[in-house]
Amino acid sequence: DEMNITQEQIKEKLKYDPETGVFVWVSAYRKKQIGTIAGCDHKQHTKSYHIIGINYKTYPSHRLAWIYVNGIIPLGFEIDHINGNGLDNRLVNLRCVQRSDNCRNSRKPSHNKSGLCGVSIHKSTGKWRARIHADGKYKSLGLFDNKHDAYAARKNAEIKHGYHPNHGSDRPLY
Repeated sequence: DEMNITQEQIKEKLKYDPETGVFVWVSAYRKKQIGTIAGCDHKQHTKSYHIIGINYKTYPSHRLAWIYVNGIIPLGFEIDHINGNGLDNRLVNLRCVQRSDNCRNSRKPSHNKSGLCGVSIHKSTGKWRARIHADGKYKSLGLFDNKHDAYAARKNAEIKHGYHPNHGSDRPLY
């Protein structure tokens, strides 16, 4: 979605603290008191994000934070919460990435049965199968006699394909 708000427009109304990730109002705006925390938490699908309403439009705080500090979000890029917490908008927790990179920093899926991302039992052989999503498709990394070897193959492939070290970790849905 296109962000049609400028750094200047954000700074007219808000002050962002990159250490805490919190925005406060710096001008009286629609009954908001100067110095009060801006926005509220909003659940989107299964994850929570902080949002702020400006000029009758709602914006995700993490995107406002990036624009506040850096001026723009390049077209086609997203702001990723590195630790997976959509409410943690500290600058050290945000990175500007393409969608494919954002997807390489996701938590372990809730439907995962093996306990390891990209590792499952291959039903017809009973062996452990390792797979990875890369270059727009799933790639087999082989069949293994034990879970540990399948997991090692998956982890090596994650490094090769630029997955974030947090990918597949057990992180709560905030």
